[in-house]
Amino acid sequence: MSGSPNNSGIGDKPHEGYFGTSRIRSGREIPVPDLFLECDYLSVADKLIWGVDESDCPVFGLDRSHLKKSWKGAGSQTIREDHNTPVVQIPGRFFEDFTGNAQLPEAVRQGPVREGARVDQGEPLHFIRIQRFGGAYIQLLTWQKLAELPAERINSLFPHLDQRIEFMSNVTYEDCNEYEEYVFAVLEDLFGNDVEMPIDQGQTDE
Repeated sequence: MSGSPNNSGIGDKPHEGYFGTSRIRSGREIPVPDLFLECDYLSVADKLIWGVDESDCPVFGLDRSHLKKSWKGAGSQTIREDHNTPVVQIPGRFFEDFTGNAQLPEAVRQGPVREGARVDQGEPLHFIRIQRFGGAYIQLLTWQKLAELPAERINSLFPHLDQRIEFMSNVTYEDCNEYEEYVFAVLEDLFGNDVEMPIDQGQTDE
């Protein structure tokens, strides 16, 4: 079942759903999508509390009360500015090569989060804002996790036309090459079968 764009709320500030896509950079840092700052939901110097939800997705919030108690424990990091770009470092526990604090005894040293919630350097992550627990938290979805959602849920992440436009502007040729199956599945759920995929600007038609 494919969805059709919802034109309601154009020009209004979105409150939840899709807020942008960023790739994990070196140093385990990821740029914070502009829409968060434009809507004043996040800003430089904000401290983010990280955890893992029941669907094995990384989540973070500004307040501990916005995350379930069972989700917490993955660390906290502060948004900083890097060459005019707000970035945040994803806690080391989300990476497979994390070994924990070597100064602590091995018996109490924390290892990586469970396998399904781990991420890789260079991987694109979709930022989903969810209003719950008296506030809001952010869920980070890989292409695979996004594609595995039911079509109705995928469409609900884009209540504003502006969010769909932002999403399409973030779908790159690199994404289509690396995650083809998942990209096609998401776009088909959103727009039906008539979807033009991004073209590598380095290629020309023969």
